[in-house]
Amino acid sequence: MLSLSEIQDKFQRHLLQGDTDILTHIVSDQDISHIQRLATYKHAYTARLIEALSIDFSSVMAVLGEETFSRICLDYINQHPSTYASLRWFGSEFPDFIKQHPDFREQPYLYELAVMDWMFINAFDATDHNSLTPSCMIDVPVTSWPDIRLLFHPSVFYFTYRWNIIEIWHAIKDANKIPSPLLIDKPAVCLIWRQALSTQFRVLDEDEAAIFDDAVRGATFESLCEKLSLLTEHRDSEPESIAMRSAALLKTWLEEGLITQLDCQP
Repeated sequence: MLSLSEIQDKFQRHLLQGDTDILTHIVSDQDISHIQRLATYKHAYTARLIEALSIDFSSVMAVLGEETFSRICLDYINQHPSTYASLRWFGSEFPDFIKQHPDFREQPYLYELAVMDWMFINAFDATDHNSLTPSCMIDVPVTSWPDIRLLFHPSVFYFTYRWNIIEIWHAIKDANKIPSPLLIDKPAVCLIWRQALSTQFRVLDEDEAAIFDDAVRGATFESLCEKLSLLTEHRDSEPESIAMRSAALLKTWLEEGLITQLDCQP
């Protein structure tokens, strides 16, 4: 007689891989066969995975429609069977899957929508951490500012997009007609984060976007100012205005709860 763990293993292999070893251990009766019993569980398992993906990637489903989305989910399930005890991470490879899927290679905006959906999930579930407020700037010695590095909240995510996905996203959430996908004038950066218990997002200003990745990667405040200076050279900006802009951006990030620490170590 098989142990419980052995039966569970065979059952799991049937659900995930179609293995038939479990069939001889399932009872049939006059009302339902052992094959029908197993089919019920297999259908329920697949349906639950599709449901999880539809929640995590609701914007993509809204654009594709439920029927097409479910079909694509089945492809995803077959190619990326769940390896997690929790459904939380099951969709981690879905954006890249959409990007590479032969049906959607000519529709790159779907990949950007999937990235946006997934980053919202990640931001909401990110580890909690206390954020600094603008008042902390007062305590930083003037001589320390050049060497300051910013540590960002775990819920901070950002990505570059090239299509009108923000307009599409708003239309979906407001239950309005979804606009046609269009390339925007130039690439932009969307910032997503959690403030208190609310997930936020906004499009970064052009100069802000140019330095944000550097800031997250640990660039010093002095190097961020230098990069801003190079970006504004053609505008004849005064050093004072560059310093003011740098300070204004830092204040905004602090007000939004993006920063957890000002690291003053050189």
